[in-house]
Amino acid sequence: MPIVQHDMLRSLCFEIFKATGIPKEDADIISTHLVDSHLAGHDSHGTWLLPGYVRGMKHRCIRWEEHKVVRENPCLQVIDGKGANGIVAVTKAAEIAGEKVKQSTFGFVGLSHVTHICRLGDYPPRIAEQGMIGMVWLNGGGLFMSPFGSADRKLRPEPISARSNEI
Repeated sequence: MPIVQHDMLRSLCFEIFKATGIPKEDADIISTHLVDSHLAGHDSHGTWLLPGYVRGMKHRCIRWEEHKVVRENPCLQVIDGKGANGIVAVTKAAEIAGEKVKQSTFGFVGLSHVTHICRLGDYPPRIAEQGMIGMVWLNGGGLFMSPFGSADRKLRPEPISARSNEI
């Protein structure tokens, strides 16, 4: 099996995403996320997703800038992503939450109508690096998973990820 250095893989992914016509910043965010998933040991959320993401971007690309703020107060913002890329949307939402924390000691951002957000574990450490507790929840929808050892689908896929540098 060939070995590709992470910086070269990130650059290749960036160029492929950029070629779809998405903004360079978005291409960088998505490329970094996918390659970092491999580096964190989560190949299931890595670059093998690239072909499907590219097909989706070529079909229809909704930019983050098209999102709509549905509700806002000093510590909360609820956003309709209108189909924006999930990785970009959660990255931006984490930034917004950080700004809310600086103003109000607490920051919450709710997102809806975005594409696949990929690996949840990527986002809380970014928040924790700023001296805050980062938490990400996902309402995975109607597909059910089988509990370990069972053939029956009984569990909803509702992942949670949290991180603090104090732990």
